[in-house]
Amino acid sequence: VSSSIRSSCMLQQIASRARELLASLTLLEESSEKRVFLRSREETESDCIAVFFTALEALMKHEKSAQEARQVPAEKTKAELFHVIFSPTFTGTALSCSVLTTWWIRNKGASGLSLSRVLSSLGLGPLDFLKLSRRFCSQVPCIPPCAAKFVAISQQQVIDSLAWTPNSSLVKALSGTKHENARKAEVQSFMAMMLGLASMRIRELGAMLRLSPVATERVWTTFKVVLSNHWDLFVDRRMDQVLLCCVYSTSKLLDLKLSFKGIVQAYLQSAHLQQQSYAELLPNLYRSVRIRAETSVDLIEFYNRVFVPTVRTSLMQNPDHVFSSVVRDA
Repeated sequence: VSSSIRSSCMLQQIASRARELLASLTLLEESSEKRVFLRSREETESDCIAVFFTALEALMKHEKSAQEARQVPAEKTKAELFHVIFSPTFTGTALSCSVLTTWWIRNKGASGLSLSRVLSSLGLGPLDFLKLSRRFCSQVPCIPPCAAKFVAISQQQVIDSLAWTPNSSLVKALSGTKHENARKAEVQSFMAMMLGLASMRIRELGAMLRLSPVATERVWTTFKVVLSNHWDLFVDRRMDQVLLCCVYSTSKLLDLKLSFKGIVQAYLQSAHLQQQSYAELLPNLYRSVRIRAETSVDLIEFYNRVFVPTVRTSLMQNPDHVFSSVVRDA
């Protein structure tokens, strides 16, 4: 399969799509200090296509090894490999990762590339991107570690918000409007990744706030209850907005004397917010939380008007919880 990748008419069409996508992206980015110039558009496109085909060959090599490990007959293996490589989702995700990699290499991580725009241009859903991009980072050789980290940060953006848009496949699956078995497995995988990311951020924030292990564990438990019983709180919002509400609710339950302002100030020192792609979200992350289609409020008002009324019953099912109704300090 590998030897026929570059000669495939279909994949040449995909390469053409890559050039069209790159042509639509801004190749000049204004920064506060200087204008960052990329190499010529033709060279950038050529680099992206080279990364793309290298990625396809590496991913297919691993796919073939996995088939052989399962002792799949050679003819069936070949047929399945062709099915995979001609899948628009597979090739589109490989292309999106190649675009991200090339952008970082040529632009040194400068802002200006919208992941949602890339996925939309390629007709990819966030869950599709998330599934294969993890393999891209681990299986494709010669990708600079910082470029792989850039792709990994893009995965976090999917978990944070892109997967939670109102019409996403994730939301439709959770709403019961999509019943494909494949989607059920993807939803379970996504939830596991989201919990892993949330756990890491809760531990980091707990350390910065000097929370005890018991308090940090209570925040973690609260987050899991909210995600399990009230996943709709995440729709059209960012994961961290709900996470901060979980931290504050725990501080009230345990009488930790933490203000919302103090929690947010500590949160702003989080490692992921030092990345440029996240730093640009501030301060809207805590000043603009969607409560209706065209209405946004600050995080404290969201806590009082939406979070508390929604989760009160779930948290009070635990006899150790005496839930505070509203925020009375900033």
